[in-house]
Amino acid sequence: MMPVERIIEKVHDYSQDNINTRGIGRRRTINQVIGASDSDDSDDSDDSEWVNFEQSNRVNARWVFRREVARRYRPALMIMNTDLRKFDAKVGIGSNAYSSLTDNAAEAVNEYLRHAVIKQLKPNPYEIGSTLVRRGSMENFNNALHEGYDGLNPFELSFARALDKTGLTWARNRSQTGYKIPLVTLGQTNWFFPDFLVWIENKVICIDTKGTHLVKTDARRKLLSILPHKAVSVSVEVKFVVEGTWKSDATINSKDGFSVWELGSGRELRTIPFEDVDAVVRSFIPLIED
Repeated sequence: MMPVERIIEKVHDYSQDNINTRGIGRRRTINQVIGASDSDDSDDSDDSEWVNFEQSNRVNARWVFRREVARRYRPALMIMNTDLRKFDAKVGIGSNAYSSLTDNAAEAVNEYLRHAVIKQLKPNPYEIGSTLVRRGSMENFNNALHEGYDGLNPFELSFARALDKTGLTWARNRSQTGYKIPLVTLGQTNWFFPDFLVWIENKVICIDTKGTHLVKTDARRKLLSILPHKAVSVSVEVKFVVEGTWKSDATINSKDGFSVWELGSGRELRTIPFEDVDAVVRSFIPLIED
C-alpha cells in the first residue's frame, strides 16, 4: 500500500486552479428539416465542421482518477484512497489537469502491479460445486469429482482421459464460473480459470491445456508463483500443457510431442518435453512421494 499511497500524495489539488482545469469543448451543429417526404432525395440537412467553444464538461477529480484505475486494473481500486478533499476538485474533460490525473492513475496502477503478490487466503476453502452437463454428449470418467463432462475439445478430451487413468482425483474447471486465480499484470482479463484441477496429497495442481497460438501471450501472465499461507497445509501450483516441444523463450522446437510449462525455483519459465499425453500426466505422480 505504501508505494501506491506515495503516488496518491503526488496528485495535485486543483480546487483553486482555474487555468489547468479548463478544457476546450468541441461541438458540431446539424440542421435537419423535419417532416420531409421519404421520396424526397434532396439533402435537407445543413452540416458543419467540429468547432471549439467555451469549455468542456467538468467532472470530479475523483471520478477521473478512479475511472482510469478501473480501466487499467480494477482490483487496484481496493487500496486506492480517494476520500481526500483534493479529489473533490472539478476539472474539465481534456484539460491539463485531466491529463495529469490520468497519468497519476496509471502510475499508481503500475506501482500496485509491481509490488503485488498472489498469496493463498487463510483457511477458507473453495468448494467444487455441481456442473451442468448435457447427458447426450457427456464423456464419463472414473476418478473425476463429477460423473462426466461435455464440451471438451479434442486436446482437452485426450488429456482428461489420460489424467483419469492415473487414479488421481481431478475436476474440470468451468471458465467464468469455476475456481479463479487473480492475474497481477495488465491485460484484457483480471482472472484466470485453469482448465483442470488435480489433487495430489497436499498439492492442488491447476492445469491449463493451451493452444500453441496462446503460449506467448499467456505464459508470462498465468504461470504464477502463489505464496502459501502459514495456516494452510495445501499449496497451489500452476502448469501449462501444450502440444509440441518448446523452448523457454516461447519458440517452438518441434510440433511433435508435448511440453509442460511451469515456474522454476528461481521463478523463471521452464519447459519439460514429453513424448505423449500419458507421459505428461504420469509426470505428476512422483509428486505423491515428495
